[in-house]
Amino acid sequence: MVLGGVLTFGTTMRPLILLTALTVAMSGTGQTGLMLLNGNMTVAAGTSIVITDTLTWQFTAGTSLVNDGFIDLGHGTTLEELDGEPVTGSGTERSLTDLNAAGSGVEPGGLGLTLDLPQADGMLSITRGHLPRVAGSGVEGVARWYLIEGPSLSTIPLPVSLTIDATELNGLVFGQLALHVSGTADGPWEELMTTLGPLNELGSVLPGAGQYLTAFDPDLITAADAANAASGYRIWPSVVQDVVHVESVGQASPLTDVEVLDATGRTVLRHLPAAGSSSATLGFHGLAPGGYLIRVNKNATYRVVRP
Repeated sequence: MVLGGVLTFGTTMRPLILLTALTVAMSGTGQTGLMLLNGNMTVAAGTSIVITDTLTWQFTAGTSLVNDGFIDLGHGTTLEELDGEPVTGSGTERSLTDLNAAGSGVEPGGLGLTLDLPQADGMLSITRGHLPRVAGSGVEGVARWYLIEGPSLSTIPLPVSLTIDATELNGLVFGQLALHVSGTADGPWEELMTTLGPLNELGSVLPGAGQYLTAFDPDLITAADAANAASGYRIWPSVVQDVVHVESVGQASPLTDVEVLDATGRTVLRHLPAAGSSSATLGFHGLAPGGYLIRVNKNATYRVVRP
């Protein structure tokens, strides 16, 4: 079902709604309203939803919202996602907050990022995305990131708390995560001193607005960087969905033997490249979720995780 024009709200959005290649504006009475999503909704790439009223957007159990486009929550709309059923997709959601008073525990748009805000003029923009960001050596983070923008807060420390749904861990372990910031979407990423809170909450203090924020396992980054530098082999990604790539770089010897070992040290995959090969691809399709070691040429080892 393709929808266009202006949609009124206050009723239930029924299953199997597909919004594609258009801009939809949601507006209504000017009063706080309730909008329910009761089914499956996909916002296709190239589609924008702009909400101009003050809404509470609730998701009933079993609902899925796949956002491959852009959802503008404006200044007044709040999402109420259910545990285990967060918004997914390759797109983004954005919420705007007027900075006219101090506030603690502010969660713009219900997007899962809570901030303590100083009194300031101007506006705070919070954009959320769901594709894992990548650090050095192809290490992926959790499937949630934010861009915090606010010119008046660019140099003011901002205490934050980021909530990660268990479905967004991307094969990582919550207790091993740390928040990381960068001035660009692709890094380089700087680790922040991070506290672990209840319900998958990570806390820290941002150096100011104008930063991308996500969470990585710093041990994975350190291990991958150190192993690549020491051995001359590159392994990616460290969080594996289907395949792992192995490549010899610089003056490293060609690949002769590549093994995948499970947590017990048992070899579960083995690849013998052709003589002189500098690269190989290993298929993880039949392997169970968990941690694995990749051993190259009976020497260098690398840690990877399959969600």
